[in-house]
Amino acid sequence: MPAKQVTVKASNAAGCVFTLMIFAAAAWLLKETGANVPLSIIVFLLLVLLIYTFKKPGARTLNQIDLMPGEEFEHLVAQLLKRQGYQAEVTKSSGDLGVDVVAWHGQDQIAVQVKRQEKPVSRRAVSDAVAGMPAYECTAAMVVTNNYFTDGAKSLADLHGCELADRDTLALWIGKQGGPSLWRILIVILFTLALIALVFETWHGHPARGPQSLEHGTAGR
Repeated sequence: MPAKQVTVKASNAAGCVFTLMIFAAAAWLLKETGANVPLSIIVFLLLVLLIYTFKKPGARTLNQIDLMPGEEFEHLVAQLLKRQGYQAEVTKSSGDLGVDVVAWHGQDQIAVQVKRQEKPVSRRAVSDAVAGMPAYECTAAMVVTNNYFTDGAKSLADLHGCELADRDTLALWIGKQGGPSLWRILIVILFTLALIALVFETWHGHPARGPQSLEHGTAGR
């Protein structure tokens, strides 16, 4: 746990430094070009917001999931289930009776067993999820994994009506999570328009000095 906290703090610090670097670069550019100050501030704020929306925590790849700790994977699965329309809550890490996440959808309360492992998931995970249903007053069971399921697990799941979410299903969930949203598209459009306006205004407001302007400057000396 301490190592994870250090990683989070380091990531936050790097983000702050990067934002300050962008701010310093924007201030320097504003000073050198004499650009419109309000418009420059709008462009800068949209840029920071754009970076935040594409770098915010949540979006994951399957390769990242394969390397993350089991407890972190449980929280990710709960988050992904929420994006599928469920209400979800991670159970306590010890003594969970084989249920890692409890999810609600309509009248159904689902006991979810989460398995992040390198080998296909066996029927034992299905047994744990089904056996843990009464302890959490669940009406259904589900097993979610970053891998695939053995034939025995599939047969037992069919027998008990346990839903299985394998690596392919997880990829679909992640795709929905990390895909472009209307909010991101709107930010990109606003940033592009503001940047074009800033460049246009700066270019027309400070034209390059030609031969006539140079001669005028010399004559005035």
